[in-house]
Amino acid sequence: MPNPYLQAKVMTATPGELLLMLYDGALRFCRQAAAHLEHGKPDQARRPLGRTLAIVQELHGMLNPSQAPELCARLESLYLFSEQRLLEALATGEAIPVREVEKVLEQLRQGWVEAVDQVEARPVERRTG
Repeated sequence: MPNPYLQAKVMTATPGELLLMLYDGALRFCRQAAAHLEHGKPDQARRPLGRTLAIVQELHGMLNPSQAPELCARLESLYLFSEQRLLEALATGEAIPVREVEKVLEQLRQGWVEAVDQVEARPVERRTG
């Protein structure tokens, strides 16, 4: 059943806030997957790993090199790295690649928080996951 609060939050969010929501979701699922893998539960890690991968692929697909070619090239390399490491974690059941992706996503999210603050001229929620 859909969450009415979440639906309202998404429908009223700015583009920057929506981007940060994607990062928050990716981080939440990434942490869940890593915890399952660290506790020897690879089957339970598959769903959150898949969700993390889907969000990273969505973020990758949103890149628009015609607007900021250098930034997009840097982001693309980080997204490709993250996608490869998540696929590796799915194949091996190891948590280390997932924790590496978590660090990348945390750093990217922080950068976007600062960018969104500047563009939207209002503070956004700074917590992660």
